[in-house]
Amino acid sequence: MLFVYTTTKDKESAEMLANEVIDLKLAARANFWPVESIYYWEGVKETANHFMVMFTTHNDEAHDLESHIIAKHSITVPMIARTQVDMVNEAYQLWVNETLGM
Repeated sequence: MLFVYTTTKDKESAEMLANEVIDLKLAARANFWPVESIYYWEGVKETANHFMVMFTTHNDEAHDLESHIIAKHSITVPMIARTQVDMVNEAYQLWVNETLGM
């Protein structure tokens, strides 16, 4: 199981991306929440309110999920990170497997 993270420019973008990914069964679940970001863009220090989106998926879906995020993303240079999950409760793992047809 993997968690794949990205940030979007606003809640509407997070909801749209989450709905597309879930409808395509590239992830079993999408969680999103507001985050504050500080970063340099083109030499200027920026602060912004973004939304973090975390997708629960499998290794088999990771490439297609990441490709979809890149294609549909609202940010010019999106952050996409992947975390391998070492442990998850069995009932949740079974639900993810069933949802993604594994």
